[in-house]
Amino acid sequence: MSHISYASAVGSLMYAMVCIRPDLSQAINIVRKNMHDPDTSHREMVKWILRFIKGTIDVGLIFEKDTNVKQVYKVC
Repeated sequence: MSHISYASAVGSLMYAMVCIRPDLSQAINIVRKNMHDPDTSHREMVKWILRFIKGTIDVGLIFEKDTNVKQVYKVC
């Protein structure tokens, strides 16, 4: 994290949130609010989010259409 700027890391997380990880929106929104003046705790939050993504790389959301229900959400 010392080689990457805070804004760059948060921007990458926001891209991941929009494209493939909407489950991270709350956590990323918190770190995004502090982009103008991040301190050590905010940098630790970004590291925590990155570790969480690394640990849950095989988890995702599957959206399937069911004929009996209008919309079904399944976590695989």
